[in-house]
Amino acid sequence: MPRDIPIGNRCLLITFDHDYCLRDIYYPFIGKENHTDGHKFRFGIWVDGRCDWVKRENWDLSLEYVHESLLTNVTGGNETFGVFGPKDEQVVNTMTAVKERLWVKTGVVGIARYEGDGYHKVTNDTDEVPGNPWFICSLWLAQWYIAKAEHVEELQEAVPILEWVASRALPSGVLAEQVHPYTNQPLSVSPLTWSHAAFIATTIEYLKKIEKVYICPSCGHPLYRYEREK
Repeated sequence: MPRDIPIGNRCLLITFDHDYCLRDIYYPFIGKENHTDGHKFRFGIWVDGRCDWVKRENWDLSLEYVHESLLTNVTGGNETFGVFGPKDEQVVNTMTAVKERLWVKTGVVGIARYEGDGYHKVTNDTDEVPGNPWFICSLWLAQWYIAKAEHVEELQEAVPILEWVASRALPSGVLAEQVHPYTNQPLSVSPLTWSHAAFIATTIEYLKKIEKVYICPSCGHPLYRYEREK
């Protein structure tokens, strides 16, 4: 049976089929020993005391890769499962609290992982610096701005965060894990693949949303298209 999403490196290969069932686990030698022994493994999602198995009958699945990359872009939605939309009151309140509590209040700005994060800590002033700003955490906020945008003006909320990340890349284009909250210098691992992947994914989400909200007032067609016709 074909495998829609293979993911691996030099010593590990896992594959998922069309229904996002785990089908193969090869380790430590790819192609030599399959630890699933030919069996199918499903994913179950547990929320508020209820479990639902991911399958196409009741989940809207999208199994893709980020364009021209091997980064997976897998999403699943289930309206009956109680998953909240980006403009739901609970989501809005949560994201508002995240920005209020985790936004770095120096000139560097950005979003910290959590209050009092001690990893590579540079100050005890948690009111001003709840933690060092991380690229991925800041980009998650941008992704929420993009997801909830219904107009071009709303979509522009995400742009300063994308520009903030790009402006703090090294001359080589490399992104680190986090940024010094006072000097803007990169901290910890550099390059960090997760930072790059989050920036690429957020940029693509932004471009796709432009196609939906940037509409010609005369004809009603998109004024921009993310994917060009070949």
